[in-house]
Amino acid sequence: MNDVLLHALTFYGEGETRKGDNPFIIKWLARTKVARTAIADETAWCAAFASAMLAECGYAVPALARARSFLEHGVEVPKGASPQLGDVIVFSRGVASGHVAFMVRLELAHNRVWVLGGNQKNKIGIDAYPTTEILSIRRFKKTAP
Repeated sequence: MNDVLLHALTFYGEGETRKGDNPFIIKWLARTKVARTAIADETAWCAAFASAMLAECGYAVPALARARSFLEHGVEVPKGASPQLGDVIVFSRGVASGHVAFMVRLELAHNRVWVLGGNQKNKIGIDAYPTTEILSIRRFKKTAP
């Protein structure tokens, strides 16, 4: 899934703006089932970004608006197996919330994983997250031509 990472990197640094809404974020949210009244770049948009990047690269994924929705899609990478570059990682944020991003680097010695994702510090970036917050690692397949 390196193609997804390369595509996502073309949007590196895009984020929420102080004046108006970022048209990229609005486009990604609009393809999801987010209520039209909730579409603004202040809306949680990590799942919309991940879903759009996968779809634009030809992977079978519905237009997802919630990070934990990814737990129901793709194939789970078995616990203990090594994640691959570009795998989708679903993180816990409290009881019901979450975050979703693409795996860049796993550092088991430091109990952290570096991911490329949207809505990380209100922009698309690469940041480290504790491995203890990982709910699941997912792998997606290309859509048949």
